[in-house]
Amino acid sequence: MERISEIMAAQYALERRQAELGINKKYKKRKRTRQLPLIKSKGFTQINHFTLDLIITDKSLSKRELKVIFMILRFTVGLHIHSTDFKQANFEVAGILPGHISKILKSLFEKQWIQTTKTPKMTYYSIHKNRLLKDQPVNNPEFRKLLNKKIIKYHQK
Repeated sequence: MERISEIMAAQYALERRQAELGINKKYKKRKRTRQLPLIKSKGFTQINHFTLDLIITDKSLSKRELKVIFMILRFTVGLHIHSTDFKQANFEVAGILPGHISKILKSLFEKQWIQTTKTPKMTYYSIHKNRLLKDQPVNNPEFRKLLNKKIIKYHQK
């Protein structure tokens, strides 16, 4: 019985390989596509230019840190509140594993990207007040030059 299942598995693998090479038309190679549901939303999150400029030009931020920053921005600025309560497990929605989140939050706190307020029941997170100041220029001359060039180009049309 075991030998028959091995032979059938080998036959199936051979037919799949032939299909990939275009020899056997019985099994077609399928494209893996994942369709996401359409979300109709009329709202948007008003993030000031200074904060976005800082996020764009900060080369020390990792992909995970960016996800946490944008998640906190969405749940604070996007909901017009100062801070939001999150359990560490809530960050799994952004694809961040529970074992990584404490390290990421600590790193963002040390870089002064987020600030926390702890209560006995919950920890509240918000973007650090220095990162939300308005009308402050970014200290990256290359970014400023590119931004000014694009502003002039699109306002001349």
